[in-house]
Amino acid sequence: MLQKDMINKVFEKVALCTDSSWEFNAEAFDWNPGVFLAGAAAACEKTGDTRILDYLIGWCDRHLSEAGALRTVNSSAPLIMVSDLYLITKNEAYWQACEDAAAWLTEQAPLTIDGGLEHTVTEGDDFGEQMWADTLFMAVLFLAKWGRITENKNYLDFAAKQLVLHHKLLRNPASGLYFHGWNGASRDHMSAAQWARANAWVTLATGLIINELPESFEGRSFVINSLTEQANALAGCQHRNGGFSTVLDHPESYCEASATAGIAAGLFFCISRGLLPSSLRATAEKAAGYVKSVTDTDGSVREVSTGTPVMPTLEAYFDIKRGSALYGQGLTLYMLVYEA
Repeated sequence: MLQKDMINKVFEKVALCTDSSWEFNAEAFDWNPGVFLAGAAAACEKTGDTRILDYLIGWCDRHLSEAGALRTVNSSAPLIMVSDLYLITKNEAYWQACEDAAAWLTEQAPLTIDGGLEHTVTEGDDFGEQMWADTLFMAVLFLAKWGRITENKNYLDFAAKQLVLHHKLLRNPASGLYFHGWNGASRDHMSAAQWARANAWVTLATGLIINELPESFEGRSFVINSLTEQANALAGCQHRNGGFSTVLDHPESYCEASATAGIAAGLFFCISRGLLPSSLRATAEKAAGYVKSVTDTDGSVREVSTGTPVMPTLEAYFDIKRGSALYGQGLTLYMLVYEA
């Protein structure tokens, strides 16, 4: 299947979908639809496909009024797409939704004892004092983008601080990989899972965030060095089929497609921007090959683990059910866009 054809299929699987399950219902202002929408916005920019643009505008028409209904890290994710759409349309409603969210993130969002954004969610669960790798994509990426668009130094500085802090607290210096979460109260990584999708959030979001920030931000060299160590470590634990185990240092755990797509997308993007060496392209291409092998002809990306909080044990990650989900579609769109 040609690259553009595959982008169309992966997009249409959601755009034409009538599935009302949590995994595939895009009609909500939350992180799962948000990751898909962000990937679709990247695909729209790459292909110029007006069908994708019309879909995104239609989604905003239906849901933008929900942007401030529940302020959390996870519910910030759709604003990645909204900020992209603002650049195209200059719609003042888009500007206001993004500005309100950016102000909340920098002024009111709960911070941990370490000064990191506490990972807040829409389901009502409380993860007090916890920082998750997911936050880099769900909230910090949006804030960096909006800071660049509005030339707001406060937003840019806050995003840069969060990027550096997440790298410092989630990175495992012994392996070069990243833990799923950090608990500021107990001063540990809880189950200490080097979870694959957490590493995908780090790889992809870090490249995209750096691309938005000024080159002079404090900690840039540390972040890039850490990203390079992570990429090399990922290459060392990749399966022969190109996939990555859901817990990276446990090859007996299943290969997970959304993580593999996100890692591939991040590697492709960072290589293209000179943030990572071109020698890592072979790792990215193998990963992309795996994702394509588990993508059905109707565009459905299989082998995607369902929504996953920081689990109490490593073994609990092994048992997370798999299927298809919006974030798997979105991360695959990113992969296909940056592979070309």
